[in-house]
Amino acid sequence: MAAKKGKSKYICSECGYSSLKWLGKCPNCDSWGTFEEEIDIKRAFKDVESQDVSISKITEIEIEKEFRMVTPFEEFDRVLGGGLIKGEVVLITGSPWDWKIDFSASAVAGVCKDWKCILCFRGRVATANKNSVQNVLM
Repeated sequence: MAAKKGKSKYICSECGYSSLKWLGKCPNCDSWGTFEEEIDIKRAFKDVESQDVSISKITEIEIEKEFRMVTPFEEFDRVLGGGLIKGEVVLITGSPWDWKIDFSASAVAGVCKDWKCILCFRGRVATANKNSVQNVLM
């Protein structure tokens, strides 16, 4: 977010010289390209009204139960906090040519009868070693 005009200044990172506009060369130390914008927070937000905020202990916060779709895999559901949430994206990674395709297909088959749309992607991601390729499933 850009600061409003007049609410920022430029400081030379070499000597600390201050200017209201950006300068290519510092007139104080003759360094080139050393000016960095600094926003005056107090001036930028002087017209903003603050709101009261309440602080709660995490144990006192009530979490609404969201609907979760249970898959055929109990451990997978446990890791996801009880199953898949509608609209959720789950990224499954692992060693190349591993169990990911069969697992994802089985998990999707177990829930797709109840959901209208499930989208899966399968791709390959090259690693730093050009000869190595990893599968990525979503």
